[in-house]
Amino acid sequence: MLSPATRVILTALIESDTATAFGIVAHGSSPVLALCRKLIEAGHDPRAPLEAWRGPILALRIRSIREAARLKLTGDGTGFKPRPEGGRGSQAARLSKSDPNEGQHGNTRNPLGVACRHALNAHLLSGLKAGE
Repeated sequence: MLSPATRVILTALIESDTATAFGIVAHGSSPVLALCRKLIEAGHDPRAPLEAWRGPILALRIRSIREAARLKLTGDGTGFKPRPEGGRGSQAARLSKSDPNEGQHGNTRNPLGVACRHALNAHLLSGLKAGE
């Protein structure tokens, strides 16, 4: 179960091949999955959920970045399958980590992340008020 301090990671989708959050940028055919791996490498809480936004539209919601980091697109691009274990050494170990104390220093204490969330919420609320 997530602690109350665990916050949703808000991600911006740009074009069809780029995702960004907290100054981290991922490119490719599945940029959100790549971004999840980069976020874990950067020390964010692997249990954190993620929302990917294309402008004011919620395009994708991920239950935990750890789950998404363990996936890759199927060959035909219509689904997901587990990524092979191994590969990049310490990253594979972090993705499979199940330490109950993990996340103590994740994005929950990142003031820039909190500021970005507040800015996005303010932007969304202003759009709702304008459209009333």
